[in-house]
Amino acid sequence: MPDVPKILYKYLKPCDAEVFLSRPQLRFTNFVNLDDILEVLPGERSLTQHEISKMAAEDSKETGQSVEKCRRRVVAHANGPWCGRALRDAFRKSPPELCISCLTELWESDGMWAIYADFHKGMVFGVNTDALPSQTKNWGNVKYLKNRPVLPTQGAAYKRTRLRPALLKAAFSKSRDWKYQKEWRATSDAEKIVVLDHSAVAEIIVGYEAAPKLIRQALAFKAVSATTRIYQAFPHPQKYVMTRAEIQAETAFLATVWQQSRSPLRSQNMASHEIGVLIKPIRDFPWRRIAARENQDLAG
Repeated sequence: MPDVPKILYKYLKPCDAEVFLSRPQLRFTNFVNLDDILEVLPGERSLTQHEISKMAAEDSKETGQSVEKCRRRVVAHANGPWCGRALRDAFRKSPPELCISCLTELWESDGMWAIYADFHKGMVFGVNTDALPSQTKNWGNVKYLKNRPVLPTQGAAYKRTRLRPALLKAAFSKSRDWKYQKEWRATSDAEKIVVLDHSAVAEIIVGYEAAPKLIRQALAFKAVSATTRIYQAFPHPQKYVMTRAEIQAETAFLATVWQQSRSPLRSQNMASHEIGVLIKPIRDFPWRRIAARENQDLAG
């Protein structure tokens, strides 16, 4: 397994971003509540005769019933339909069997900004993996596969105690469709929130469409954690990814002006020199070129 990256990232919607900025945290979620219905729950294959005999013997020892009776029950289940939905529903109604926290190597993915950060309105935070609490140290990278890890039975015949090893294996695999996410995961036996020290947060990247309020909240976070660097994402001029620029407290007001300037009504009332004067002192800030170009388009 490769080494855990020094920084791992999490995409958040605006409402979740505000919660994080007031109380930095990682969440462990019951696997049945993840967004992909193929997540964690393994596939299946038919039982071999040896496996049927072994399971019947185990059931007989546990229940006190005859091996033959247990064998008939195992065979009946094994010849029935795969009951992935029933298993998932059963897991939802019982205490969590396996809970997962998901992070990624990437902050610049346009796709993840759209899916997980409300179309660039949210933010991404990056955590120093060396500074994470001990209960979040078991990170492993997800493997992207063509086929699902399988259970050697139809689901109904497989007891929960036998499921856990298969669940753990499936927890660190996903379809190749998700390969672009470069995901890392940690597991837990229970749903929980792990509160992070502010100093564990290495980076905060607010979205290209983020409201000025969120930018100000991110900069306020830096007042508590001086080592955290604050950025704003914006489209890369040539590639299908986002890029970013670091923002400081003295440029916070610019976010408000920038958002207002993109409103059609506000833009019509802003003269060219207004935007130019406001952003002239911000040396090399990417909004300077973008705002000037949009203002020229409006003027034309």
